[in-house]
Amino acid sequence: MKRMPFEPPTEHYDERIKAIDEQICYLIKKRKDLSNNNPSFPTKQLITAWSKKYNFYEDFLNSVFADFLNENIYKPVVEPKRLLKNIPILKSLPSSEHQENGYIRSSGVGKESSGPGYIPNFKGETIHLLRLN
Repeated sequence: MKRMPFEPPTEHYDERIKAIDEQICYLIKKRKDLSNNNPSFPTKQLITAWSKKYNFYEDFLNSVFADFLNENIYKPVVEPKRLLKNIPILKSLPSSEHQENGYIRSSGVGKESSGPGYIPNFKGETIHLLRLN
């Protein structure tokens, strides 16, 4: 899913606060480094104390610290450029065709196999495809 581009809510920026904004970024980075990228969350008592000390609403501080927990959702989304290949999953290929395509095919009846490289066929066998190169 493609994310909508962010548009600043205003064109105005007060240059007098630029140094403070940079300090905020520095402190966020420092917090991330000190916590080994495990941000945790302040206790309710800390949020209450800070909201009184710095004259913020508790919900605002909760929101700020909650965003530290969700940094991964802001990573750029990788979008595919074009379809490279359609791989039919339930298609069976003769052994010679597997070898021509760089695969070795082995199968076994009654083996309990699952996961990457294991493809069950309609006879109850498990086909193991191993890439040669």
